[in-house]
Amino acid sequence: MDIVLLLLLLLIFLVLLFALFRPQKNELLEKYETKIEILEEEKNTLLEEKARLRADMENKSEEVGKLTALLEKIKSEKDQLEGKGKQVFVENTRLSEELTAVREKNKELAQLVEQFRARERQKEEIFEEKIKKLEHAQKSLEDEKARIRREDEERQAQQIANRDRMWNEHETRVLSALRDACQKPEIAFSFYENTNLPTDFDGSFKPDFLIDFLGQYLYFDAKVSRANLQNYLADQAKKTAAKLKKNPQIYSHVFFVVPSTELAQLKKTVFYEGNYTFFVLSPESIEPILANFKRITEYDQISEFDPKDRETIVNIIANYDKHIAFQNATNILLAKKSIPLMNEKEKLGADMQKEIAIRKQTLSPIKLKDSEIKKMSQHISTQEQEIENLTSPRAALPKEDMHQAEQLFS
Repeated sequence: MDIVLLLLLLLIFLVLLFALFRPQKNELLEKYETKIEILEEEKNTLLEEKARLRADMENKSEEVGKLTALLEKIKSEKDQLEGKGKQVFVENTRLSEELTAVREKNKELAQLVEQFRARERQKEEIFEEKIKKLEHAQKSLEDEKARIRREDEERQAQQIANRDRMWNEHETRVLSALRDACQKPEIAFSFYENTNLPTDFDGSFKPDFLIDFLGQYLYFDAKVSRANLQNYLADQAKKTAAKLKKNPQIYSHVFFVVPSTELAQLKKTVFYEGNYTFFVLSPESIEPILANFKRITEYDQISEFDPKDRETIVNIIANYDKHIAFQNATNILLAKKSIPLMNEKEKLGADMQKEIAIRKQTLSPIKLKDSEIKKMSQHISTQEQEIENLTSPRAALPKEDMHQAEQLFS
């Protein structure tokens, strides 16, 4: 713009100069015309340049407007960013403080974790040690169980062996008791065993022991069974009754002899089959029964007796029968009473029950000597003396117990 004004001033100057120096008009005119042409050309060029510059200026103005707008936008964004920056700074400061606190907390937690891990390692060591002790205790328990099981098996085997021996010895003891009783002077019965039966037995029936009684035979049989004795005796009564039908010389009362311990467990001790009555008795009852039958043989013609003697005999037989029946019933009832009493120990603790079981294993089984039984059973006076020893001069049994026992017989 300034250049255009300068050119116009220059042109005006030249015109004035031309007026002053008119004589030199031609030469100067030519020069100036040339220059004017040049200037015109330059003017045109300048105008073109001006137009271009104006266009450029307009473009630049537009760009400046855009840049100004952009600048304003940038300033606005800058202001926003500065606000956000302040917020970020505040937030960053807060976060830094929180980070510091978190780091401190993490440090505390790390210490706690390390302590926890140390305790866990200690607990694991204690747990492993307890596991080892538990495994050792488990093994000891298993060994103890195996030992107890083995001892139980050995004890059961011993009990079975003792039972087998008892059954095996039972028949021998019964036959021996029968022989001893028959050979006593106050009884003196003729008897037969299965190895020397009477001549009128054909061999199809071989009783264990027969006693000659008023033209007939008293039949005694020692019974043994490793199964259910009650069922066995009932079955034996039926089978024996079938055999006795062919042997009328056998007396109608038949006696099955079982051990005293087994007799107490029986619910039924008398069986009726056909015309026969089967009595189950213990070996200790043999002699009183034979003594009773001996008294019968001594008074064969009882109708000829004095009435007083007849009454005495009847009373003796009745008392014998009642005493034997009462003795059997008492043994059974006392055995029944003893079972709940023995079950009372189940109320004790497991440790005490175990201790009781171990103590029982150390106790020796009760054994009765044959010589003592034989001595005691041979003479009533010996039994009376032993009873007297229990009650005087100092009672071995409490008076209360004696009184309760006497009530059983009242």
